[in-house]
Order: sequence, then structure tokens, then C-alpha cells
Amino acid sequence: MRYFATALLTFAGAVLAFALTVGLAAPASAEPSAVVTTGTVATVPEPAPVTQAEPIRMPPGDTLELRAGVGAGIGVVIGGLAGLPFFGVGAIPGMIIGGLLGAGIGALSWNIANAYLGQG
Repeated sequence: MRYFATALLTFAGAVLAFALTVGLAAPASAEPSAVVTTGTVATVPEPAPVTQAEPIRMPPGDTLELRAGVGAGIGVVIGGLAGLPFFGVGAIPGMIIGGLLGAGIGALSWNIANAYLGQG
């Protein structure tokens, strides 16, 4: 019976929170005040049209090996620190797993950037 009461209160709280959120998100019912404008509006000259845009490229030296190496280094450090609570022995597998995951994430980030930006 206690679980039923807890579930009922949770459901009622969720319904109340949803109702308050939807109710507060509604537009205001008060009438807007009259807009008074005084003064002049400054005009801004239009910029010259761009005839040919230079494509965005990845910076020189940004290579797959660099990103994978940096990711592996960060992964080794984080994996080693995460494995330390397991009597120090857990740091070795943590470093291996962290390094592999970090290298994979670094290589993936380079592949995503290369797909969108390309090498210049």
C-alpha cells in the first residue's frame, strides 16, 4: 500500500509540475501598452556584396595522428587515475582502456572535422 501511495503522489506531482509549466508558459493576458516612438532612426549603409567566399579549412598541422595521440595521452591519465582505487593494480588496465578510448575519440573528432571542413 505504501508503494501505491508513493507512486500516486509522484504521479500527482508530475501532473502538477506539467500543468504549472504549461500555464506559466502561456502568453500574458494583459493588454500591451501603446508604443511611443520619438526621434529619428539612423540608417546603416549596406555592406558590399561578397563575390567569392573563402572556404573554411582545418588548420595546417591538424592531423589524425596528432588528435589520436593527444586523446590517447588524456585517456591514459584519466584511466590511470580512475584505476588507482583498485589497489594500484587497476591503474594498468585503466590506462590501457583509457588510452584506447582516448585514441578512438581523438581519431573520431578528426574524421568529423575533416568531413565538414576538409584539409587546406
